[in-house]
Amino acid sequence: MNKKNILLIGSGRRAQSVILPALYCLKDSFDLTAIYSRSIKNLSMFNDSWKLTTINDLGKIDFTKLDLIIIAVTLDAVPEILQKLSSYPVEHITLMIDTPVLPHNKLGAIKYFSSFKKVLISEDSIALPQYVLAKRLMNEGRIGLLRCIYLWHSGYKFHALASIKYLTGASYIKSIRSRNLGNGIFEKTIKLSNGVIVHVLEPRDYSVGRFLIIGESGLIADYPLLGHNSYYIDCVEKNNIYSGLMLNNILQPEDFLDKIYSDNIPGDLSARNLRTSLKVRGFMSLVTAAGEENSLYRYEPIAGLYDMLAIKIADKFGYFRDFPLGVNNSIFGLLLKTLSPFL
Repeated sequence: MNKKNILLIGSGRRAQSVILPALYCLKDSFDLTAIYSRSIKNLSMFNDSWKLTTINDLGKIDFTKLDLIIIAVTLDAVPEILQKLSSYPVEHITLMIDTPVLPHNKLGAIKYFSSFKKVLISEDSIALPQYVLAKRLMNEGRIGLLRCIYLWHSGYKFHALASIKYLTGASYIKSIRSRNLGNGIFEKTIKLSNGVIVHVLEPRDYSVGRFLIIGESGLIADYPLLGHNSYYIDCVEKNNIYSGLMLNNILQPEDFLDKIYSDNIPGDLSARNLRTSLKVRGFMSLVTAAGEENSLYRYEPIAGLYDMLAIKIADKFGYFRDFPLGVNNSIFGLLLKTLSPFL
């Protein structure tokens, strides 16, 4: 099998803690052609077992041989990077950009997306193993019609919206109400297009965060619950690194990416904790599925921008409201799609 060639743009914390470990695990399927950064850096990863040197000149890259470009830079730097890339032969390349995609005052940079074969959002919160398993249980009809989701200190702004829409299949958000409960605690009540209601309690603290998914005939949670038709998803960890899932205290079998992850995940991640290693595993799914037309993890740029702006409006004014337009569209979504190239 021919390997796919990747250009990574960015060498900061996000790249070193999540993206590079994921690409290291996938080294048999993907070649990291280069890492581009503003200045040349020497990176020593995984106890000096993987030494990398960045470049600061895109002119040194043979873009005709690239399959995938991943952008992981500060939000304000994204429009400039997009402009630079669009001047090269990138029409055959899939582009992945981290959330929240673009600064809200530079949405016009969306015009550069048309230069690429495809643009996806690398939001690994939609591919976290525990959410993937929960989604599978719901798709199998284990808990009946979905009613409500609670994210207690386990969701953050647009990341939370992305994972919520992945879990529920909602196409847009009817409303978000944000309330200050005092003592630094905020509650967001989110009503989705398909009638599901989500409660998000902030601030996020993944060390204690929990989720609860309620259907008409069952429950899914990442903590043990008594009651009929309850599903308890627990993450197994070794030395603070994710190593598998338990469902009702039964270890779940590995799929092919789980096996690749467990065989290759370095023991000395730069951010050694359960959440970061879960994100590494999630990012592996995103990269692997980037070339698939009907990927389960397809998160479009307009959806990412929609989620960012919806949260910004709710945070600023305490409320966000959208209205249906046809079956799966909304007025706010259509306005964003129509106006973005001109902003």
